[in-house]
Amino acid sequence: MALVQQDVIARLRRFIVEQVLGREEKLEDDTPLLDGGHLTSLHTLDLVAFINEEYGVEIDPEEIDEEHFASLRTISELVCSKAR
Repeated sequence: MALVQQDVIARLRRFIVEQVLGREEKLEDDTPLLDGGHLTSLHTLDLVAFINEEYGVEIDPEEIDEEHFASLRTISELVCSKAR
């Protein structure tokens, strides 16, 4: 099953706003998550667990970096590429 990137972005956004930030905040597709201070290392691990549970995608430890977790767009690209 191929994932639709915009659907993944929407679900990731909802998870981060509701479960990580705990407050309503506008996150654009390219809002810097790590550099912008929206995700800490613990938040990132929670997000990786969510991705695994929600999409059945295993994120390798070496993929948890500033390149892949820079924004909702880059995370969704990683998720979609691994779900194929």
